[in-house]
Amino acid sequence: MWLDLMIVMSCGGAGLACGWVMHATNAGASVATTSPESVGGVETGSPASSGDDGEPSREKINEVADRLRAYAQTMAEDVDAHQTAVQAVNNSLTSDESKSPESVFQAITQLIEANEVMQSQLRTAQDRIHAQSAQIQSAERRAMTDALTLVPNRGAFDKHLARQHDLGGINAGTLAVLDVDNFKKFNDVCGHRAGDEVLKVVANMLHSKLNQYGIVARFGGEEFAVILDGCPIERAKELVEAARAEIAERDILFEDKRLRVTASAGVAELAEGESSASWLERADKALYRSKKAGRDCGHWMDHQTPVKIEPSIPLPAPPTVATTPVSPVAAVLNTASTASVKGSAAQPKPKKHMGLPGRADLAGAFDEIRNRTQSNVSMFVMAIRCNTEANPTAMRSLMQIVRATLRSVDRLGCDDESTFLVFMLSADESTAEARSLQICRSVSAIGLDSDSGVAHPVSIGVSQVRSDEGFEGVVERCVALAVEAKDVDGDPVRMESFV
Repeated sequence: MWLDLMIVMSCGGAGLACGWVMHATNAGASVATTSPESVGGVETGSPASSGDDGEPSREKINEVADRLRAYAQTMAEDVDAHQTAVQAVNNSLTSDESKSPESVFQAITQLIEANEVMQSQLRTAQDRIHAQSAQIQSAERRAMTDALTLVPNRGAFDKHLARQHDLGGINAGTLAVLDVDNFKKFNDVCGHRAGDEVLKVVANMLHSKLNQYGIVARFGGEEFAVILDGCPIERAKELVEAARAEIAERDILFEDKRLRVTASAGVAELAEGESSASWLERADKALYRSKKAGRDCGHWMDHQTPVKIEPSIPLPAPPTVATTPVSPVAAVLNTASTASVKGSAAQPKPKKHMGLPGRADLAGAFDEIRNRTQSNVSMFVMAIRCNTEANPTAMRSLMQIVRATLRSVDRLGCDDESTFLVFMLSADESTAEARSLQICRSVSAIGLDSDSGVAHPVSIGVSQVRSDEGFEGVVERCVALAVEAKDVDGDPVRMESFV
């Protein structure tokens, strides 16, 4: 009787395994067929370099779906083989030759071996499906990311806008649109490659300053859109104006030139009973007023009336560059010292790697959030360390992989040229660990050198922030964990959490 029960359980387990695989496959195929349609109207690219990532993403998802179906077919065949083996054992036990203890023992051994093979095949199928699922998620994220600036694109913004609009009232927050001034003339004079670099830097600056409050997206061309979730208009004006003013103060180094641009802004909070389209239109109206007022300024909408945003603290005058000839670009752009290209060799300021905020910038954001939340929110910090001599292209790919795992409230920065930092707000241990593993799974695809004498080309240290510690302490701990993990066989992630 007990042997019959083992056979029944073995066959039942095989059936459950097949059902599990088919369910996972159908889920993957469902994502594959719906995701491309949901992002089909996304705008990407710039006037200088435009492109459509929709087709590659669609092809990638369809390819993953085909693989999942192939895995399901293979798994079904494995289940059939398992059931055949179990049936053979059952037949042998019902024959006249099965009365001896040796034949019973042999039947038990065959059942155990068949189940071990099945379990091994299940583990392999599970690993493959998890890998394909990660690829689908990565493709979905890429489809919602602007290819040039690596910030969310118009499709991602539209979804966020609809979600915040549904909240209504003060919970919706404040909407802002910003536009790089005279960008078409800038492109004509300086070239599209310089224009692309300007868009990348401006996007990174806006992302580092404002993304923690909601979303910063490339709306199209040289225009960016920002939603500050649940943020009242007075606070939003301060944040947007500070970010806009910082753009004008930033020297953008490109080849042997130092570039400067300015930006205009329009800000509007959601009015009672207003549609999302009208909300966006009023913010755009404020932006238009800023441009009519001479650019390099911001306006906010007091109901239907644009009002100029006055900086709360007067900005210091830009430093004077003595005896440095200014090229005709400044005259062409008609933006004086705030939009010029200077012909002398640039003397760079202390450089931020790939335009990302450094440890000090992240520490400022950390302190502001800590004061706002009164230490009541769980926070994690992650250090992603490249342990090889990676070329800039590979490092940019690594940054894109890291950015693809981020939520709108997370902050990305760098500690040095080989270490990225991620500050995760309202994250728990399982979320932080899942993101770390997702990054590790994706790293092998970007071509980092694995023959450099270390166990892992990329290692990650993750730690929860203690309630009584500062940002500096948790970063040092995460970097130490990442260094520790690089030479250890096995898991490239080291993690600490505190209950």
